Amino acid sequence: MDLDTDIESLSRGGFLCRLCDVRVANQPSLEYHIKGKKHQKLKSVRAERKAQEEKSVFVVGFKKGTSEQEITEHFQSFGQVANVIMDKDKGLYAIVELESIETRKKVLSEQHCINGQKLRVKPREQKEFRYIPKKNQGTPKGQMLNQLELSQALCKANDVDEQMFQLVHLFEFSESEQKL
Repeated sequence: MDLDTDIESLSRGGFLCRLCDVRVANQPSLEYHIKGKKHQKLKSVRAERKAQEEKSVFVVGFKKGTSEQEITEHFQSFGQVANVIMDKDKGLYAIVELESIETRKKVLSEQHCINGQKLRVKPREQKEFRYIPKKNQGTPKGQMLNQLELSQALCKANDVDEQMFQLVHLFEFSESEQKL
């Protein structure tokens, strides 16, 4: 199996999946992880976001109060508009997602004005996709852990001592259980 750019071989053995922020101990575990729901879902989300970035433009310069509908109507003269995302706080910029890369090329080759205001239109910034795990990934006390959750919690530990701490923490009695 070839290691892709998401997988890093660790010096002390095992592997780190950079996409999912998961450590696995060996090749079979890595193969199991790569075929798993989380890894596949994150690969799909990353591919979808990259496709959106390639078809989107960043727009500034319109008057405050310009509606999403006005921006949509203006850019539809170049081709189908898939989505418009406006700055919710100040209304100073918009990201316009178009249906195709060809439409984006047309949009970028023209000058744009809405309501007498000259717009600055440039390609949407290409950002590296990063999965940010939730802060509290532990299981609330009193709930049963399934094997996958336990495995993921233990894989995130850097050493055996940290794994033991995780086990004690995850299986610690809740206050109501301690009263029994």
